[in-house]
Amino acid sequence: MSPIRSGHTRALVQRTLTTSVLAVLLASCNTTEPSATLSISADFEGASLDSWTLIGGDTVEISIRPDTNFPVGFWFAFQVHGGSGRELVSRVDDANSLYGPGTWGTKQPVASSDGGESWTRITETALPGGVFTFRHRPGSNLERIALAIPYPLSRWLNYKASIETAPFVDRVEVIGQSLDGNPIHMIEVTDAAEPDAGKSLIWAVGRQHPGEPEASFMMEGFIDWVLGSSAGATELRKRARVVLVPFLNPDGVVRGN
Repeated sequence: MSPIRSGHTRALVQRTLTTSVLAVLLASCNTTEPSATLSISADFEGASLDSWTLIGGDTVEISIRPDTNFPVGFWFAFQVHGGSGRELVSRVDDANSLYGPGTWGTKQPVASSDGGESWTRITETALPGGVFTFRHRPGSNLERIALAIPYPLSRWLNYKASIETAPFVDRVEVIGQSLDGNPIHMIEVTDAAEPDAGKSLIWAVGRQHPGEPEASFMMEGFIDWVLGSSAGATELRKRARVVLVPFLNPDGVVRGN
């Protein structure tokens, strides 16, 4: 082997260092690489999480938080920070949960990359060893994940304000306050041009179970319908007084029970 002169050695080292620096700079500019930091928080309206643990790679174990003054629960909603570009695997430790493997197997959580404005369903779920597991790729570095699409108290209050002066809303009343001081509303809908004598009384109550946000979406749809112009709604308002208590347990929703 021919000896390498010192001048050649310096040139070789310089070229090697230059190549290495360029490689580092190019790697640092690669925005498709996942963030080095992955964390979870539960600090938004209706969030709920007992604890979380990063158990290797991009796999996170989350623990269900028991409800207020109750030993078990089942609702979860949390935020993932730094998850963009990762293949995130979430495992649910359901030691504190009402559910068992048979029920978890039917669940498909939801995810939002825009702060809860829109949601997509997470369909890749499994039950390895009886542990409910779901997998998805967050669309942003601040991703919300929940058991179902949340319907927070703030949405109800905004919706109520939008319909309380609508035609056929006969009365809006605060019938009480929750233990945390949140108002509980009652709304009556009828055709006031028709006498009340002989009218039926129909009650519709929703969200006594805070972890079932589907009920609030159903109630919002029912109110839209009963205030609408369809033949069925028109006839119902003539024949009945419809009494609505759409958000019976606001504290449980706010607390994430």
